[in-house]
Amino acid sequence: MAKEETVEPWLNDIACSGADPEVFFGGKNMVAFTIAMSMCTRCPVRQECLDWAMTSEDHTARPRHGIFGGLTPAQRDQLPDRTLPL
Repeated sequence: MAKEETVEPWLNDIACSGADPEVFFGGKNMVAFTIAMSMCTRCPVRQECLDWAMTSEDHTARPRHGIFGGLTPAQRDQLPDRTLPL
């Protein structure tokens, strides 16, 4: 079966497809955080996810939520050039 076309083509390749959104928006839930980070670590489009978050989210809004590109909002705030740390 062919993959369904999405608005952002890279979304077809996300490692978190089908995951419970609560995993990525669970706040201080460490179990959810660990699961999310494990999915992000192996995701082939992690940088694209981060790029989307960095250009789409309102950086003045507080609080911001969610793990994108394997990073929390606080971690994303620390990125000077919008790229994943090595």
